[in-house]
Amino acid sequence: PVHGPAHRASCGCVACMSHLAASAILLLWLVLLVWGSAEEVGPPHLQASTTASEKRLNQILHGLHQRTSAYRKVRDGVFVRADKFDATRSADSGVKEFPTRLDIQDTYMSYMKYFPANRTRSPREHAPIRQPVTLTQEFLRAHARQNLLIVTWANYAYLDFAISWAHLLEASGAQNFLVGAMDTRMLQALNERNIPTFSVDEIAATEDVQLEDLGWGSSRFFSMGRVKVAIAIYFLRMGVDLLLCDIDVAWLRDPTEYWIRSEVATADILTSSDLLISTTPVGDEGLEDPIKGLAPFNIGILYMRHSQAVVEFAEEWLSRIVSNTDYWDQQCFNDMLREEWRTRNSLPGTSHPNLGIGWRGKLVAGILPVSLFGSGHTFFIQKLFEQRKVSPYCGHATFQYYYTAGKRHRFREFQLFEDEEEYYDPPNGVLAYHVPISAQLLNDSYRFYNGTLSDAQGHVELVEHQLRGLKSAYAFALILNRTLVLAPLFCGLDNVAFGHRGMFPGSNFPRPFLCPADHVLNVDKLVVGKVQIREHSFLSNARLPHQYLRKESVMEIDEAGSLLDDRQVLERYKSLEGGKSYKVVHLRNATDAFGRFLDKKQQRWFQRELTQFAGSWGYSKHPDRGEVVFNFFRNHPLLR
Repeated sequence: PVHGPAHRASCGCVACMSHLAASAILLLWLVLLVWGSAEEVGPPHLQASTTASEKRLNQILHGLHQRTSAYRKVRDGVFVRADKFDATRSADSGVKEFPTRLDIQDTYMSYMKYFPANRTRSPREHAPIRQPVTLTQEFLRAHARQNLLIVTWANYAYLDFAISWAHLLEASGAQNFLVGAMDTRMLQALNERNIPTFSVDEIAATEDVQLEDLGWGSSRFFSMGRVKVAIAIYFLRMGVDLLLCDIDVAWLRDPTEYWIRSEVATADILTSSDLLISTTPVGDEGLEDPIKGLAPFNIGILYMRHSQAVVEFAEEWLSRIVSNTDYWDQQCFNDMLREEWRTRNSLPGTSHPNLGIGWRGKLVAGILPVSLFGSGHTFFIQKLFEQRKVSPYCGHATFQYYYTAGKRHRFREFQLFEDEEEYYDPPNGVLAYHVPISAQLLNDSYRFYNGTLSDAQGHVELVEHQLRGLKSAYAFALILNRTLVLAPLFCGLDNVAFGHRGMFPGSNFPRPFLCPADHVLNVDKLVVGKVQIREHSFLSNARLPHQYLRKESVMEIDEAGSLLDDRQVLERYKSLEGGKSYKVVHLRNATDAFGRFLDKKQQRWFQRELTQFAGSWGYSKHPDRGEVVFNFFRNHPLLR
């Protein structure tokens, strides 16, 4: 903060004192200034210094920021993981439960402390090629643990998801899993990678769900739902308990451990939920309260205990969605399980308060804790596991934008995706960048929003400030022929396609917040652009080759405000082109570093290229219903 006339007047008074007393008071004043400013200024990059002491303060804070940025240095010059956290938060807040996150650029990966520490890669490439599994009762019971099997299914379009799904389970210690292959290419690919697999054709016809992306809401999507229920029936009839989960679930802990718990042992069905708040105490890993948790069941994670009643439920479920091919399998499940739904002490033979009874009084059911079995919102946006101080079992990539590419990118941001080795060593090296954000931009990004477009100005300005930095970084990466590592992106408002008050209705989390790239960018288009892209957490990934982590492999440059054209960039940094000398080029401040391409045709192409990468932010409160499409090139207020 800039100190006013009263402070300067108090300094003038010391002239009438002795020299020693004056020096002591002046020193005390400077100490208090630094102390108070360190508490209130927030991120170091923004305050316009008007005194020498404030300039020195900002230099100190800037040094602290550099040491705790996404590319953190230790004394030997080696970069380390970006999960250091010592948050200092402002007391000024627009959300009652949470303070303003002015330190968010320095602490944005603090959630990593709740991830299990010992997640190691399996040397699958050296294992013998596995043969497809024959689904006999003897095999299934031998392969199960505590009579539980974890099963997913996918076609060849989701091979990389299946590899990640299996790897993460193996890394958690689980071995009792199977992947159903929906086409021949998938079956062969999984066998070559020694992933335990079976042909779904043994159970259900899969002609219309092979090879292609299934696309939510498409006819292939509804066909896949029918295949899913057929798989459930088959395994239940074999006498094993089943944890059936979608391919876009990333596992961090062995889920079998949860089903050993006594309070869930009597349940016939346990399901994840679209519930956006936890109904359990902080630190508690029990089931959600079925009275408070009235959100739809989400069958992306579905446990079914083998019994005649459960088999009959599944058979009726399949019959209903076969007779009506437009009936979504999840909606049908919700409709059926909630028939004659009762809760709490109305259950005979159980004292557990968070189990209910449904499907005409025939099944005991419960809701898996949303902090442990997270949805795309509770896991990736709210990071509810961090709020509730628990270690999550998994995250499910729902509540996201831009289809399969958006899901894949979210997992990569959280380092929960198994890419091939070459992904972590781009042949021409990488260009990373930083976009400083002011305390005012962060504060104003959400505090004044009340549900209308005019209130969203702060959020739009925060996002577009970061996009202008991305514009410069993209141009530098293009000119120098390098892969671009995205900077972390921060939002003041949640991205919701209907009326809301700044966050998804029913949720509650601190703002501003680290938002996934699909909240701001059209990831579907971005990942197929001219420049190869890597996620913001790329340089802290343990799978990076060692040379990326060495001090001599990193070149720091700073062209903030230079507005260079493409010829100037190439002239200054020709030696950095295509990874010739350094693995990492770090653009320390990308703000207005690039101006334009000299060739008008290339400049027009560049503008079209970036324009297609711009995402949108939805709002829908009358009278200004619609959406804002973000703009890389807007330098003036959108709404004022």
